[in-house]
Amino acid sequence: AAASPAAKAARLPLRTPVVLGEEPVSELPQHLPGVVPESLVVALPPAGLPSLGAAGHDSGQCKPCAFLYTKGCDSGALCAFCHLCEVGEKKRRRREKLKMRKATA
Repeated sequence: AAASPAAKAARLPLRTPVVLGEEPVSELPQHLPGVVPESLVVALPPAGLPSLGAAGHDSGQCKPCAFLYTKGCDSGALCAFCHLCEVGEKKRRRREKLKMRKATA
């Protein structure tokens, strides 16, 4: 059986946290209140964005999540790839990139 996050945290060196999101208090080691293991510190996406990678979507600087519309993204809001891009965007960008390479060759 997999160890719980609290059990894993108990084996890791502890640091003073810089928490960017809310942490479930039940998963923190009870013997050290106020100290969060680095492995439990999570950066959440800005309000209104479905994933961390969606931050550059409006400017076109994002990278589409390849799994969102296929098997589903396991990373959810913590995904480094954009969850705002539409179905087929990854393939469209790849084709466009190949077309540009052929045009300059």
